[in-house]
Amino acid sequence: MYTILLNDDKSLIATEPQTIYQNENAADSIRFLLPETLDEVSISKSTIFVSYIRSDNRADVDRLDVLPELYNGYLECHLKMASRITQVPGKVCLFLQIYSGDPDRPTILKTGEHNLIVAAHNNMDHYIADIQLSALYRMQTNINQLKMDQSDLAAAQEEMREEIPDDLIIAERRLHLSKDENPMGEGIDLDKIDDPVLFDDSGNDDPDKPDDNQDDVILFDPSDDSSSVDTHDNEVITF
Repeated sequence: MYTILLNDDKSLIATEPQTIYQNENAADSIRFLLPETLDEVSISKSTIFVSYIRSDNRADVDRLDVLPELYNGYLECHLKMASRITQVPGKVCLFLQIYSGDPDRPTILKTGEHNLIVAAHNNMDHYIADIQLSALYRMQTNINQLKMDQSDLAAAQEEMREEIPDDLIIAERRLHLSKDENPMGEGIDLDKIDDPVLFDDSGNDDPDKPDDNQDDVILFDPSDDSSSVDTHDNEVITF
């Protein structure tokens, strides 16, 4: 940020000079750093104006508002680039006028002059119309929105995957769906299941081959074969 410091001798010194382009109005601002008091004038209680003369010999003035917080012990004011100061390329001569006291007979403190350069910028209006830039901007905005929507969808899908069970597990005498060997939900009380739970894969000789009949993955066997399954004592699940 282009920064101008007001010294005790009233001189204005650029401590952070930067390039300022013609018609620049949003990229940055000119910052002024002022002491709280100068020549027994309380600047913090004064009205501050910046006066400037452009290279086309036109003069203008803008009021500077002091920010509520000090910056390294200095009052901080900003002159927005939307000011008419950047309308014409070339040298701009500026100085501050600080008014305080009675409005009818104010105390006026003037600073030394500071010259800054507004760099010329090629006029592209004959080559690229505003409507073309607006169309490109709309297209880029739509692309950015699509990317955000895709990112949100991917995040939602990942969240859904975290909720999909991958196995069954018995924990504290309850049969649960599980995810990464962690029980999910409240599960089913094994003491309330009258029939043994069988994971029947007898028709599939290849354990790595998917089961063609998904309906026989879990069977509630009505047979009374207590020798193979004892649900009340050992909670054995037969595979």
